[in-house]
Amino acid sequence: MEAALAVAFRLALLFMLGVVFGMSCLLVMKWVGAKILGKPHLAERHALMAVFVLVLYGAAGWYAFRVEPECVAETRLRITASRLIGPPLVIAHLSDLHIDPDSAPRLEKVLALVGAARPHLVVLTGDYLNRGPRDGALLRRFARELCAEAPVYAVWGNWDSETTTRLLSEAGVTVLRDRAVVAREGLVVAGIDFSSTDALPRLLGAPRAPCSVVLSHSPHRFPQAAQLGADLYLCGHTHGGQVRLPLLGTLCPFYGLVGKYQAGVYREGGTTMYVNRGVGMEGMGAPRLRFCCSPEAAILTLTPAGGPR
Repeated sequence: MEAALAVAFRLALLFMLGVVFGMSCLLVMKWVGAKILGKPHLAERHALMAVFVLVLYGAAGWYAFRVEPECVAETRLRITASRLIGPPLVIAHLSDLHIDPDSAPRLEKVLALVGAARPHLVVLTGDYLNRGPRDGALLRRFARELCAEAPVYAVWGNWDSETTTRLLSEAGVTVLRDRAVVAREGLVVAGIDFSSTDALPRLLGAPRAPCSVVLSHSPHRFPQAAQLGADLYLCGHTHGGQVRLPLLGTLCPFYGLVGKYQAGVYREGGTTMYVNRGVGMEGMGAPRLRFCCSPEAAILTLTPAGGPR
């Protein structure tokens, strides 16, 4: 019922936005028609509103296509991990790079933010290339510079392939495909593939370190990770919707999630999930825009229970 209401709400919102856009177009057409028919009083009446509408849409479009996609935001969060032993741990979380020929300036901004954060480890949660091997050199160079900052762990997204694994591995990244590693004393990092169905019980059910971090491309395994007692679940995939409206959230819920996990922090039991808005934008001909949903580099500080806040 909740899912159906969420879908109905967004469809209704899209319909209303369509009506507003249609009325704006009608206003412009009336102005043009009045000019053609030689009715100055009607033309004058609609001219100011028509100009306002055109300027408004033009400015919004310019901002969404040209400005916000390059405004990489730094998101800093402090998260309590009750089973973490030792001092606070800084994790730089990046997702959905979707690298294409225009990505280089954006990636430079990401590298600057990660370098300034001095993380103990960097994690990448999938979807690295929009156009396949042609942009592989940029991905390899970016990954190599990340590895100069800290150990880097990565998982596959729904766009990834063995080519991605090769490029990342050549740069020094540890690619986790349904496997777990001890990243440092007292911390296990478990990575699952986008299409994985049964890896988590195997990875989190075995004897492991006191604190566990799950890397997954999609949020859809979060309830299972929480049930298995993971401390932190990091993912992306949604891009935050790429287009959001203030107070209403994304207009484009993904798959069966229906907007439940859009972006940011979610908690279930003792498990915290962070859904990253991503760095790049969807490929395959999708509009190259962001609105009220800037790219991000998330800097997460894990602190033990009772540690500094």
